[in-house]
Amino acid sequence: MVIYSCPRCGFNTNHKSKMRAHFNRKNICSATCSDTPIEKCFEDVLGDKNRNVIPCNPLCNHLCNHLSSSGVIPCNPNVIPCNPNVIPCNPNVISCQYCNKVFTARQNKWRHEKRCKEKNNNKQDISQIDTNVTAHKDEVISELKNQIEVLLTKVGNTTNNNTINININAFGKENIDYVTGNIINKLIQGGPYKSIPRLLKHIHFNPKHKENHNIRIPNRKEKYAKIYNGDKWELRDKKETIEDLSDRAYNLLEDHYDGGNKHMDKFIGEYEGENTSKKIHKETEIMILNNQDIVE
Repeated sequence: MVIYSCPRCGFNTNHKSKMRAHFNRKNICSATCSDTPIEKCFEDVLGDKNRNVIPCNPLCNHLCNHLSSSGVIPCNPNVIPCNPNVIPCNPNVISCQYCNKVFTARQNKWRHEKRCKEKNNNKQDISQIDTNVTAHKDEVISELKNQIEVLLTKVGNTTNNNTINININAFGKENIDYVTGNIINKLIQGGPYKSIPRLLKHIHFNPKHKENHNIRIPNRKEKYAKIYNGDKWELRDKKETIEDLSDRAYNLLEDHYDGGNKHMDKFIGEYEGENTSKKIHKETEIMILNNQDIVE
């Protein structure tokens, strides 16, 4: 079994994804063992480079020197010079889907997108479109009601079978508008270590929100889970899927947590630990198996 160890703080794990998440933390770990740069840690421990480093424009030094020599705009001595050793541009750079702002971590991007001004502008445009569509829909509904009333006068006993079509959200794009801060706080008060499976149950297996019923495990003995990708159901690696679920639930809890709960503070400190994550992933899998019968 391969053991990955952080040169900076000595953190150990046998999961490569856990070590990558450790290096990508918003607040980097303390250099208790050695003051090794995070980029160097990526290369030495994981054998690859940090994809989240913002690339430097190779033209910046040339432009700065040219303007300085021409006397047009003097170079600012406080500006950090370009580093030729910076990792080149990566197409997988983490950026906001609304304004293209670049981030170094998924959690920072996730928080920004919730408050992005460009997102709010798009919502205003969509709101106007929804208003127009609603007005037209009301006219159509009124006309259909009139036609139904005419048909009912001609038919004696009529049995109406109503079928409600529900559009299932793609996995990772669930509707969480109803998950309020009050709900999050109640989950935390009920026990931080149980809060992640309970939050995921409230999102993915809520009878009132069937649009989020987008995951199930066909066979607990197999290594696969089924998720809905927005178009069809597809198989995914069960372990990676459960890790993804747990991380997104943890980010949601942390985003709403205002402090003051010593048990939650302890949980946050231990979340990256091997024993804690293994326990949470196991309880999350059991929760899915016990509640997936409502997924059609």
